[in-house]
Amino acid sequence: VTSELSEIESLAGLFQQIVEDCKNELPLFDDFLFQTMQLKNSLISTASVFQSFVSTLQKIADAAFNTKGSSTDIGVQLGRIASRHRAMVGHVETVTSLLDGCCTRPLQGRKEEWRERILQLERDHSKDFKKIQSLLKKKTESVKKMEKKMKKGKSEPELIKLRDNMLRDLQARSEIFVEQERMAVM
Repeated sequence: VTSELSEIESLAGLFQQIVEDCKNELPLFDDFLFQTMQLKNSLISTASVFQSFVSTLQKIADAAFNTKGSSTDIGVQLGRIASRHRAMVGHVETVTSLLDGCCTRPLQGRKEEWRERILQLERDHSKDFKKIQSLLKKKTESVKKMEKKMKKGKSEPELIKLRDNMLRDLQARSEIFVEQERMAVM
């Protein structure tokens, strides 16, 4: 029973460490969301400026194409460049949209849910741990009292049987508690 009690305390300490690690990581998610929003805003700005650049390039290409002489070839080539760069603007806008729709919004929505879940897990575990630990202490004390009675010369078969039943119950509850703590850590 003593080895199980030390294992229980060790597992409970591990559970607390995991909860603390989760709590410490939440500000990292906040920072990640902030940086993601900054990136999104920069990409929106970049796409806008890039779109203006491509539009101006297209105007130059159209002007060169509409002239007489060898400038028409330059206009055609500039038009192709503008067309390909217009596709790049679309890609930047797609990345911006995906960043917002697939990263920022889902994470923002779940962040508070995670925070509440971590706190609830910690409260529930603490309450259950104290309750079961108290129960195990009471049962251990009852077994010790029974053993003291038996040492005083009252080693009746009924007392021995009662003590053995108490020990089996204590052992079974300890094993259940150890398993609960293992499951809490997994």
